[in-house]
Amino acid sequence: MKTSVITIRDFVKGNKAYSLTTKKGKSTITEEYVQKVGRTYVTTGTGYSERRYENWDSEFLHEKVVYGESALLFKTKEDAEQYLEKCDLCVWLGNISVNKASSFSLEQLRRVKEILD
Repeated sequence: MKTSVITIRDFVKGNKAYSLTTKKGKSTITEEYVQKVGRTYVTTGTGYSERRYENWDSEFLHEKVVYGESALLFKTKEDAEQYLEKCDLCVWLGNISVNKASSFSLEQLRRVKEILD
């Protein structure tokens, strides 16, 4: 199952959007309002707190920054939460060693392979 890609066109001025930031390993989801939808960026916030997000060919838009960590912008809070869960599961899956995997039955391993292929 492939992840659905969102673009700038999926956002509407005045609607809520949700930014995901990660600092020192702690993730925070913040509700924001879309201020502008242009050809290149979606803008949230005003003045000093203004953020610009660009297409990223993924399930989120990526914040355009000069330095520091970029935030990710999602259409719904559920999308942001599911993205965090997906990341956690990817890390979990990547940490399964050969020794751990050998403790599963052949049938279990076949089912996992079938799901992931």
